[in-house]
Amino acid sequence: MKKKHIFYTGPRGIGKSTLLQKHLAQFQGVFTGFRTVKVPRGDSFSVHMLPVDKKEMPTEENLLFCRDKKREYEENALRFNAIGCRCLADLEGAELIVMDELGSAESAAKAFQDRVLELLDGDTPILGVLQEGESAFQQRVAAHPNVALIYVTKENRDGLS
Repeated sequence: MKKKHIFYTGPRGIGKSTLLQKHLAQFQGVFTGFRTVKVPRGDSFSVHMLPVDKKEMPTEENLLFCRDKKREYEENALRFNAIGCRCLADLEGAELIVMDELGSAESAAKAFQDRVLELLDGDTPILGVLQEGESAFQQRVAAHPNVALIYVTKENRDGLS
C-alpha cells in the first residue's frame, strides 16, 4: 500500500526543513499548513509557528515558547492548541498540507495532536518534518499507517532534493 504522507526525520540541524522548503519551491499546487521558526534571543531562542502560505513574521501572537523561560506544559499546550489548530483549520482547496515541524514540545497539546492525527487519516497529502524523539505523540505519527518516514543524513540529503 502506498503511503500518502511523507515526513523527514533525522538528527537536529541535518537539513530536514531545508529539504522540505526545496520541495515546496518546486510544488506547482496549492499548499497550506505551518512552519516553525527559531528566533535568537541573547543566549537562547524563541520558537514561533507561522502559516506556511502567508508572509507572517514572528510576533508575540504566534510565539509557542521561549527556550530560556521554560513555560509550564499547560501554557505550551494552550499555545500549540490555539496557534497550531488555527494553522490547520482552513484547508479548503489545499493539494498539500505542510507540517514543519512536529516534536516533543507539543506533548501536552491534545487538541493539536488530535487535529494532526485526524489529517493523517485524511486524503490530502502531507509533507512534514518529524523530530527524532520518544514522546507518545511522535511515536504515533511515526507509526501511522499512512506515513512514510525518510531518514535524512549528510550522505543522502542532496539526493533527496
